[in-house]
Amino acid sequence: MKKNILILVGVFISTMSWGQVNQYDEHKAMEYNSSSFEEILLQMKAKQNRSLNFIQYNISNLGNIKIPNAMEIKGQQTSPASIVHLPYSNYIVFQQKGLNAKDQQALKTYARVIIQTTMGETGDFSTCKGFQTKTAKDLEIIDKELKLQVSEVLKKQGANIITWNKCTTQKINGQNVIKCSYSRKYRTNPPTMVHIYIFENNDRVHKINIEYWIQDERFWKPLLEKSLQSFKITEIQ
Repeated sequence: MKKNILILVGVFISTMSWGQVNQYDEHKAMEYNSSSFEEILLQMKAKQNRSLNFIQYNISNLGNIKIPNAMEIKGQQTSPASIVHLPYSNYIVFQQKGLNAKDQQALKTYARVIIQTTMGETGDFSTCKGFQTKTAKDLEIIDKELKLQVSEVLKKQGANIITWNKCTTQKINGQNVIKCSYSRKYRTNPPTMVHIYIFENNDRVHKINIEYWIQDERFWKPLLEKSLQSFKITEIQ
């Protein structure tokens, strides 16, 4: 078990730089401009000319997840169909709608769903069906190493941890996961809440980051929690 925990910790560390470096891209050049997010939401709905709903995305070699139509795939300029089959990649980023088009209104809030897969070798991790119980010591090791790495990466980006919640285990849509969460502050931007969910799948690990500005959590939190609860791994190894 100790070997598996060390490998799992290594996955956290190896994926940390990508996640933290890129999540600030769209906000580096613009100071935060206070605005009523309810007003922005009404504008988003008016542009869509329909009520807020969810779109199911099927991800090759992984599974599926439902994402609110107030979000878009980073870098994708066309509107998605109700079900989109994405080519396999080790990660995909969903962001608040409007960033791809450089809409200035979209810069007045912040939300991300980041899904990333890291490959290992057969037997490196628990399986979706045969989750190995994590002891208090296991979670302590994961928590300590993850907090250290997050702190170091955030420091390089000019950000810092505000609060840290210790790692726990739970079930999401019938799947066993490890969850860690924290809040951070980046320059003049409002504080951000970050939830990290780790799904073990035999020879690979799937990591989901749920992120949003805390001041906008009344809007984003219930939507992104619904997305998280919809996530289902169908490609069980």
